[in-house]
Amino acid sequence: MKAIEGVNLKLILITVLILVILIPMTMVESLVTEREDRKFEAVSEVTSKWGTQQVVTGPIITIPYKTYHDNGDADISERVQYRHFLPESLVINGIMNSTIRERGIYEVALYNSTLSIRGNFPSDLLRQFEVPPTDIMLDSAVLSLGISDMTGIQKGIEATLGGTTITIEPGLGNKDIISAGVHSKIINLHSQSDLSFTFELDLNGSDSLSFTPVAKTNSVHLESDWKTPSFNGAFLPTSHELGSSGFTSEWSVLNLNRNYPQWWDGSQHYVSDSNFGVNLFIAADLYTQSNRAIKYALLFIVFTFAIIFCTEILHKNIIHPFQYLLVGLAISIFYVLLLSISEHMNFDLAYWLSSFAIIILIGLYTKSIFKSNRIALVIMAMLAILYGYFYTLMQLEDFALLVGSIGLFVGLAAIMYITKKIDWYTL
Repeated sequence: MKAIEGVNLKLILITVLILVILIPMTMVESLVTEREDRKFEAVSEVTSKWGTQQVVTGPIITIPYKTYHDNGDADISERVQYRHFLPESLVINGIMNSTIRERGIYEVALYNSTLSIRGNFPSDLLRQFEVPPTDIMLDSAVLSLGISDMTGIQKGIEATLGGTTITIEPGLGNKDIISAGVHSKIINLHSQSDLSFTFELDLNGSDSLSFTPVAKTNSVHLESDWKTPSFNGAFLPTSHELGSSGFTSEWSVLNLNRNYPQWWDGSQHYVSDSNFGVNLFIAADLYTQSNRAIKYALLFIVFTFAIIFCTEILHKNIIHPFQYLLVGLAISIFYVLLLSISEHMNFDLAYWLSSFAIIILIGLYTKSIFKSNRIALVIMAMLAILYGYFYTLMQLEDFALLVGSIGLFVGLAAIMYITKKIDWYTL
């Protein structure tokens, strides 16, 4: 009964201590979230002045026309409808020059893009109306180009329609399709047979640049000095090249690939679902990696306590629960060190510096407990293996579960092997 009380009580106390140590771990996790929020605030402050994620949509021609409705009793009401026409072809050639700006200790990925947009509209737009020509309000027709963040426009937009320079004005006359951008009133649309267009854009942005395939045939060519692009959206590039100097990508999209027609009235369709483009991909930042490390904290605490407990049993040393608590708090401080150091240097280097500091701390402490250099070195070696294993686990994505489950199996098997000759009833 005395043996049962001794061993079982120690195991119960260790379990309680593990649960207690999880409390400061939640505080560390909250600290990571708080620091991440501060980063987002810093990034938002920079991008709000430079330009946020940019989406270029269009151009689109919008022509209002009149319709009449009989309300009875000779009461006829007049309504104005807006018909939107999409291009026949759209070709975009872009050069995106990236830059990294610093805001305090945080880095922000920005870019400046030079876009050349050309294409044409079908010449038979007026044939798409079922109303008399006199009810088509050609004088109010507009040509619109969607730009999601107007802050990023750096120069006056040079544009032509049918070979004639047109005046580009801010804002939109109609927001059925796009919510932000520029427009131009189209003069003499009824006498224009050539509806080819060109736009020259100098546009700042951050994080991503996307396009909307509004034409029957869409071709986008993009070059950039950013070395780690992430292609996203509804369509992947038909071809792309990555090199030491950046990337080159090509998209080719047909109207058959999207789910809206070439013209319609009002806001019947949403074109944003077909957006595609590129992200300035940055490998998992330090806060994502810190959160990933914290997810393995429980396993690390359990394995560390198991190593010390087995050493205690095998060498017949009595370790006070308070000493276990100090070791657990040292493990918690590892994550604070990791977070604070990684904000000023490479995450991998920060991980190993923090690991080295904690391994030395626990090693020296266990030396004073067991009064043995050999035992302290063995514990430090096992902790180094643990930190190396969890570092490897953090780097994996597709195989994280497989490697993690194998590691648990090996760890449990090692504990079972080490303690196989212990007679727990005679301790």
